[in-house]
Amino acid sequence: MSWELLDGRTITLTSIVLFVAQLLGVLSMLHAIRSVRTPQGAIAWCVGLLTLPIVVVPLYWIFGRSRFFGYREALRRALREQRGPATEYGNFLSRVVDPRKGVVLPLHEVARVVGQNVTFGNRLEPLVDGDATFAELFAAIGRAEHYVLVQFYIIRDDSLGDEFAHLLMQRAREGIQVRLLYDDIGCQWLPQRYLDALRDAGVMVCSFNTRERWRQRLQINFRNHRKVLVVDGKVGFTGGLNIGDEYRGRSSDFRHWRDTHVRVTGPAVLGLQSAFSQDWFWGCHEILTDLRWNPHLEEPVAAIGICPEDPSGQALVIPTGPADQFQQCAMMFCQMAAVAKRRLWIATPYLVPDDAVSVALQSASRRGVEVVVLIPRNGDHWFTHLAGFHYAEQYSLLGIRVMRYERGFMHQKVILVDDQIAAIGSTNLDQRSLHLNFELMLASSDPEFLCRVQEMLETDLRRSQRVASDELDKRSWLFRLGVGVTRLFAPIL
Repeated sequence: MSWELLDGRTITLTSIVLFVAQLLGVLSMLHAIRSVRTPQGAIAWCVGLLTLPIVVVPLYWIFGRSRFFGYREALRRALREQRGPATEYGNFLSRVVDPRKGVVLPLHEVARVVGQNVTFGNRLEPLVDGDATFAELFAAIGRAEHYVLVQFYIIRDDSLGDEFAHLLMQRAREGIQVRLLYDDIGCQWLPQRYLDALRDAGVMVCSFNTRERWRQRLQINFRNHRKVLVVDGKVGFTGGLNIGDEYRGRSSDFRHWRDTHVRVTGPAVLGLQSAFSQDWFWGCHEILTDLRWNPHLEEPVAAIGICPEDPSGQALVIPTGPADQFQQCAMMFCQMAAVAKRRLWIATPYLVPDDAVSVALQSASRRGVEVVVLIPRNGDHWFTHLAGFHYAEQYSLLGIRVMRYERGFMHQKVILVDDQIAAIGSTNLDQRSLHLNFELMLASSDPEFLCRVQEMLETDLRRSQRVASDELDKRSWLFRLGVGVTRLFAPIL
């Protein structure tokens, strides 16, 4: 198709499309210069947007964005309209720790960096693997007296998913308020009939929905990766497990699925409830006014805010995500590396960190800290797993001990810092968790909890083998090429 202009020249549809694409490429380039997280990433996007705009422009607006628009702004509007529901909890948080009094623990230093508060009077219990975790989750739901808040990244329509759904429906029919929040990308294969059955039974079901508003239509590269269960504001759970048969060791691809969750009672439960409430408001446009925000102290604390040097029962909820004003997830890892004096152990299924976290781990290692990164021998996402070979080899060359878990697949997300901090949650050591996902970690300085986490990780390390510094040299040239290519896509993995 073509048109003849007044001066006799001819213009074709192809030339119009190319002109529009080039114009969009230039405009997108200007956006990339201001918005892309790293200079290297900005340069790469700019080159692509100028040289091949017809292909790169849509890719940029899907994969090139690192900030989730609208989330924080919506929460601010909600707070202006209604400040009541969490006021009592907020007042409690304002006095739980005053770092100017007594000794400041490493957990308090992490809290400062991530902008959260440490709470006292908590009791935490690590839950190892699926059978122990789901038994505790389902028992807590069965004991609910008022409400149940449930959030998972993945929910499967399998035997565990059916058991989970039937329990939620039963509790809803018995008059318990049950709210279920799921990620629409993680649950993209969950059939509509599954959700309809829950709604028909009285369960309030909502998708986090990253793409609802018109300005978020292209935000499909973001995920809500949190796993949270709160019952009556008194008991809470978070960690690495989703709802699916593979999470209790029934995967056809792996002999064993190694994962970790954590059960908590005490004021930290309200931190989990707060994170859920914010996500629920984004997905469902509802402020939860019927929740209980009165902090329940698991054990009496004689001097809240006066003696923060006693680590017993202290806990810190760390919600992070692409809507944060600062890069709080990366800052969490960096600060934990900074406060480590003797050891820093990290268990993660994916090893694709950014430069800042890598430098922090290397600096800790150079200071004499025993830095150990535990990763699985086999991966469940081959692209991310392949990219991890580059970082495993580089870390080994720099003196960081990288261990591969040999007994099936390891999916846990755990951090142990000296005898000071243990953290369990949903955050992987990859750039998706660091910059693109909504994540949540629960950290504590409680000595009993730290001892149990240490024993758990020591067992895992005995079932692991150290990565050799020449691991890639023993692989084929095609495998090494694949590692190099996948590493280029690290920012969106």
